[in-house]
Amino acid sequence: MVSQLLRQAQDDRLILENLTLILFFEAKKEVKFYSTMAIKT
Repeated sequence: MVSQLLRQAQDDRLILENLTLILFFEAKKEVKFYSTMAIKT
């Protein structure tokens, strides 16, 4: 039972870390996009 909960917690943490990375890369792409737009105007 305890080991099952621990495994679940590890999976949740991995999912959270992946989501954080994805959000980080998306944010970086948007910043790059907006900065190029700002330069053009």
